[in-house]
Amino acid sequence: MFFRSLLLLVFSGMVNSTMAASIATYEVRTGGNNAPQTMKVYLDKGYVMIKNAGNHNTDMLFRAADQTMFIISHERKSYIEMNPQIVQKTMQKVSGMMAILQSQLKNLPAAQRKKMEQMLGGVGGNNAKKQPVKLQKTGKTGRYAGIRCQWYVISSQEGRAQACFSSERAAGLSRAEIDTLRALYKFGEQMAKSASSVLGNNNPAAFMPKGGLPGVLLYSKETRGRTSEVKLLSVQHKAVANSFYRTPAGYSKMSMPGVGG
Repeated sequence: MFFRSLLLLVFSGMVNSTMAASIATYEVRTGGNNAPQTMKVYLDKGYVMIKNAGNHNTDMLFRAADQTMFIISHERKSYIEMNPQIVQKTMQKVSGMMAILQSQLKNLPAAQRKKMEQMLGGVGGNNAKKQPVKLQKTGKTGRYAGIRCQWYVISSQEGRAQACFSSERAAGLSRAEIDTLRALYKFGEQMAKSASSVLGNNNPAAFMPKGGLPGVLLYSKETRGRTSEVKLLSVQHKAVANSFYRTPAGYSKMSMPGVGG
């Protein structure tokens, strides 16, 4: 869970001093001995496209102008559209269902109730207070894809990670890129706020250090039972057609769970 939160910052590791799109290639390893996957992140003015986001059949497209995210499934030839309003509507319905579940849990024997609450993991009201995430600078530096970064140790009740962050200046982010990334962060904050009443401590925002992360994430590694790792390999720049930042023609629009239409 903690590593997934760090992945939210993967979108930032791109460099560009021209008007062309920045294309960052990451190596992502999850699950110990699993073969690494390659994830490409395209950052353009007003758009972020993540190819192979989690698997080879799924892409994520963020459109800053209207704060909308599209989850595109090439396997199903469909996509889900998300914005703060849609997510809030979904969470309201899920919250109602979770309230019913919580009332039913009260009628279970203590041992069975405890087991069910552990399975829920904080969803729908089982939200024990967690210790704050700690961020400690080591004083050591690293370099990935030619970009200098500072090493940190990030620890919480959910795990411990080593991470290397660069400053915006060192990463060479353009004003247009910074504006687009800030729009993406704002979108993430709105999503987390909408989901907080249901997700509780499973909300990724609950695993971020107070004040946010200290820059652009270039590398992170977490070991908790099994190792998860993300590493920036390269950055390139080239012009990308506007049509690239659209849902594929012929794909059907699917509703989020709990939302009709």
